[in-house]
Formats: sequence, C-alpha cells, structure tokens
Amino acid sequence: MEIWALMRRVPIMVYVAVALIFEMAFIDENSFVQNYRYNRQIAQLRKSISHYQQVVDESRTRLEELGTNDENLEKFARETYQMKRDNEDVFIIVDK
Repeated sequence: MEIWALMRRVPIMVYVAVALIFEMAFIDENSFVQNYRYNRQIAQLRKSISHYQQVVDESRTRLEELGTNDENLEKFARETYQMKRDNEDVFIIVDK
C-alpha cells in the first residue's frame, strides 16, 4: 500500500519524463545504444577503406614499374605465372 501512496505523490509529468528518457536511451531508432553501434561500424569501415587504399596504392606502384621496365615485366611473369624460356626447366617446390 505504501508504494501506491508514494506513487500518487509524484506528479504525472515525472513519469512521462522518465518514460521519454527511457525511450530515447534504449528503444528509439536513434538511441544511444544504436548510435554506439553505428559509430563502431563507421570505425570498421574507415579501417577497411584505409586498408584497400593502401592495396590500391601498392598495385599502382607495381603497375607503373611493370609498364616502364621490361626486366621487371619479365620477372613478374616468371614469378607469378611460372613462365619459362624454351631452353629452361622450372621446378616448383611446395612446403607442407
């Protein structure tokens, strides 16, 4: 009985304010919890962007090297595609 008596003394606006704060914090689409998740996802995406930007820069540098120097192009073809000259044999050693 004391709980009901205490609840009658508190104005209804306090209950409304508490309910709105609870909704904004946990239930709403733009809640603090959802905002935290979005910020974490943004951080992961920025990390991915920087990683792929680095890969693109390395690939551009490699492409420029291959386009300007025939020796580098031959070396790349031999290493990547196991190309060989007519008078040579290529042995591929695979570690287990």
